[in-house]
Amino acid sequence: MNKGEEGETTDSMTGALSAHLLGVGLAALAILVPTLIACLLLGRNFH
Repeated sequence: MNKGEEGETTDSMTGALSAHLLGVGLAALAILVPTLIACLLLGRNFH
């Protein structure tokens, strides 16, 4: 019984961690992608 409870806790923690990392990754992409596009467009305009 104890092992099963620990396993469930570990699974829920892993799920929360992966969801958190996914959220952080999406937030980073949402910030970096427009920045990279803006840099490319500005670079082309200057050249």
